[in-house]
Amino acid sequence: IKGTPTDNDADAGHYGEFLEDANFTVPLTTATTANIADITLTPGDWDVTGSVVFLPENTTVTVQAAVSISTTSATHDFTIGGYAYTINDGTGITGSTLFGGHTVGPRRFSINANTTVYLTALAAFSGGDMDASGTIRARRVR
Repeated sequence: IKGTPTDNDADAGHYGEFLEDANFTVPLTTATTANIADITLTPGDWDVTGSVVFLPENTTVTVQAAVSISTTSATHDFTIGGYAYTINDGTGITGSTLFGGHTVGPRRFSINANTTVYLTALAAFSGGDMDASGTIRARRVR
């Protein structure tokens, strides 16, 4: 197994290869899944993780927030290990101190062709706007 014996990055296609994508202030539409970030995995075995922070305005009332790792653009995926879901009692949380963030994964992808993987976010809210920021990461495990 080829890896790297020092503090540099593993070469593409080798054990330990690392991919990452991040985006900031992606505008959300209530109850609509949005892509926050994406990466393209090459054939092999990968562990993928992601994290999203929801950024509502002070007047926004949020009832639900969800994050997932999906192979379908702008589609929430409920595969075990690849999603995080929060819902409060239905009265909503007002303001910008909403959720510190959601972390999902690791979710395993064992693939034989290039595959785009999306970090998605979904929020139900009213009374203001909301953005999301997030990072998706993948590490080749074999």
